[in-house]
Amino acid sequence: MRGKKGTIERTFDLEAYRNRGERLYIIVDASPWGLGGVLQVEANLVEYFASPLTEADLKRYDLKLGDPAGQQVWESLGALAALRLWAPRWQNRRVRLTVKGDSIAMLTTVLHMKAGSQNLGLIAWEVALDTAESAFEPDIGVHVPGIANDLADALSRKTAPAQTVWSLPSPLRHAKEVFAPLRDDLFYRTL
Repeated sequence: MRGKKGTIERTFDLEAYRNRGERLYIIVDASPWGLGGVLQVEANLVEYFASPLTEADLKRYDLKLGDPAGQQVWESLGALAALRLWAPRWQNRRVRLTVKGDSIAMLTTVLHMKAGSQNLGLIAWEVALDTAESAFEPDIGVHVPGIANDLADALSRKTAPAQTVWSLPSPLRHAKEVFAPLRDDLFYRTL
């Protein structure tokens, strides 16, 4: 689809076979106003993003800003954006990757590439393509109760209109802020 020819070629080393490698956790959440994600390597919170929903997002999924009806879509889109953002850390080397979030729909979409709607189907296709091009796929999905997913939740609410004074959660003060990929037409490779 991108002008590549031939078969997919992958190389596996002994460490990959033994499922050894550093532990990576991608922790995501969404609100009706934005997406939030944290990258944890072993026990260290190393990077995070807080990305507002854009006009392109709203148009693509035919949803309205602030409408909770899009929650499952935004959670899954946040996970896709996080997986793409941090792909260099997991896609072609052996790590023990865990995706964490408070949405069962997101975990099902991302880890099983199954969807209960057309919008989630688009995200599942994108994840499937990314996974097909990867040497490895995420190992585990962990459901985190909403109240316990406080870091990613706070990041997703950075641009919420009721937010009077937003401040970075203190556990992230030593983490690096990074920026989620722009979700324009070029972001979607399966369309």
